[in-house]
Amino acid sequence: MSKIVVTGVTGFVGRYLVDVLLDRLNQGALTGVENVTGLVRGREPSRSGSAPVGRSGYTIEAIGQYLEPSQRFEGVKAVLHLAGRAHQLKEGHRDLLPVYWQDNVALTLSLATQAAKAGVQRFVFVSTIKVLGDMSQDPFTATQPVNPPDTYSMSKWMAERELMRLGRRTGMEIVIVRPPLVYGPGVKGNLAALIRLLQSGIPVPLAGINNRRDMISVANLCDLLVSCLDHPNAKDRTFLCSDGAALSTEQLYRMLATTLELPCKVWTLPDLTWQGLGRLPLASEKVLRLRGNLEIDMHDTQQALCWMPIQSTREGIAEMCASVNPGK
Repeated sequence: MSKIVVTGVTGFVGRYLVDVLLDRLNQGALTGVENVTGLVRGREPSRSGSAPVGRSGYTIEAIGQYLEPSQRFEGVKAVLHLAGRAHQLKEGHRDLLPVYWQDNVALTLSLATQAAKAGVQRFVFVSTIKVLGDMSQDPFTATQPVNPPDTYSMSKWMAERELMRLGRRTGMEIVIVRPPLVYGPGVKGNLAALIRLLQSGIPVPLAGINNRRDMISVANLCDLLVSCLDHPNAKDRTFLCSDGAALSTEQLYRMLATTLELPCKVWTLPDLTWQGLGRLPLASEKVLRLRGNLEIDMHDTQQALCWMPIQSTREGIAEMCASVNPGK
């Protein structure tokens, strides 16, 4: 019998993923696996805030900044690596690249190297769709050239590249997953900001925005990650993923309003005004996210893994909103 190791278990996706893995373990759906182990940085895992502590089949261990050779990975079947620096630092930060390199590249490579030395069969790395760019003219595909637009996405691409090199040297199977915006219960960031706007009742200039942006619910992402653990076609592959139904920013906002049973107060901002805002240094990225397209072609993922999203966007939004208003 073996175990699965998960990093980043205190994060939004990590907590959900551990619960999914433990549910599958208790159902006997993880063949040959008897334990799920969460790795957290620090010395006191009991203070990590990881939700499933105490559940049968789950243990949690603390690691330092870098891993030293140890017996930590003995008996491990696969590693699901979610840990890393996910949020942008301020552009004025003088040591931007070294910080991202340390958290997203060096730590990843250290972890993977020790896993390979211990004979771990497969290492699944959660990257980001942004390694292909932050806006798509045509739907992104897994085989197109990378085009990371910022330091964060560049660090993720560097980690992908180093992992593939390590896999070729050691024989450990590498699987890379590039998700878009992930949403679900407890989400933070842009979607949380949209929900706060709705709750405030302030009218927003989102009417008439006809872009197309793909997202993925945390339930769909975690289901895909579990599929990547042992599917033979996942070996040394890169996968893109989404809910399979791109929405405009206005459609998303209206769906949130309907689900939360709140009035949707939107108005139209002229294109020339949007274009002017897009030229402002502090506003350009936000305007791009609101108006730009980010579509994903996940045909290769579906074909290789025989995978389909288990949840529609409407169902995922409902699950997320239920965590905001538990009484509804």
